[in-house]
Amino acid sequence: DFTLADLLAPEGYQAGGLAIGAHLSRSLRIAGEELDGAWGGVEFLQNVALGKPPDLAGKRVAVIGGGNTAIDAARTTIRLGASEVNLVYRRTRRDMPAQDLEIQEAEEEGLKMHFLVNPTRIVGNGKVEGLELTVQELGEFDNSARRRPHPIEGSEFVLPVDVVIAAIGQSTGGACLQGCGVESERSSAIKVDRQLATTREGVFAAGDAVLGPATVIEAVAQGNAVAQAVDSYLRGGEPESKDEWLAYREMPLPWNVDDYAEATRPEMPVQAPNVRRHNWQQVELGFSEATCLQECRRCLRCDLEEGELLSMRELVEAPSRGVEEHFDKTTA
Repeated sequence: DFTLADLLAPEGYQAGGLAIGAHLSRSLRIAGEELDGAWGGVEFLQNVALGKPPDLAGKRVAVIGGGNTAIDAARTTIRLGASEVNLVYRRTRRDMPAQDLEIQEAEEEGLKMHFLVNPTRIVGNGKVEGLELTVQELGEFDNSARRRPHPIEGSEFVLPVDVVIAAIGQSTGGACLQGCGVESERSSAIKVDRQLATTREGVFAAGDAVLGPATVIEAVAQGNAVAQAVDSYLRGGEPESKDEWLAYREMPLPWNVDDYAEATRPEMPVQAPNVRRHNWQQVELGFSEATCLQECRRCLRCDLEEGELLSMRELVEAPSRGVEEHFDKTTA
């Protein structure tokens, strides 16, 4: 094994980038997390994927969280034979970050939703026997543009369950960074400046370790930004402003789409809820050939005029020319 200090020793590398991800479940920080039957959502899903699923036949489960990981964990426990699966979320359904379709399909499969409740402790003697919840009321708006939940005093009650799965977020597990001069935020994300430089000289960071669990394309974009920042650092120059790398411009469409026929998106056929909850097959069954052909015709009827196709191509290849320059040329 080697450390960051080993890599950046005087005879080693002059700069480096950290992309260690956010692959650990975030702790609930409540009493009872050490009990048998209290698990993290990421670790639970990982074990199932690796062919090591727990025996949940006939057990009552509570999944804490409102994101896609929470929904994935809940739907997985249903397929593992749990007799009752509850989703516990401290805000309302409209505030859930999970995809609407995933939420709907989970409900169809039998998931019970509990909104405006927050866990305060896991109850049990050696193993999980229940989850104590406190009813919440919504107050002022926070930085996420959602109303902040506040506990209602004296509203505690216990939900009888055998398993508790926490899926409230993910962390980097930054134990590997302790003592190396790279500081973390309170959320465990690595602290970086506008050029993605960490608090240690010559060390940069990107991806979920900085953003928290996000999308692949966001991680790729930050990876490219870090590569440019490291290159500038090694050359002795100041890295370009990150804002310049991520600049966006609004440009009007050079064609009118109002005259195109409207066609609705075909509904994807899926397995019936009472069937799919007992198997691991793909939920979506796919389109028939006839539906696929109809769907292909839905893209603006594919009858753009030659000039419109040209303008689309030019905007992609050289957007800096601007729409006005294109029309000056094509209408001359």
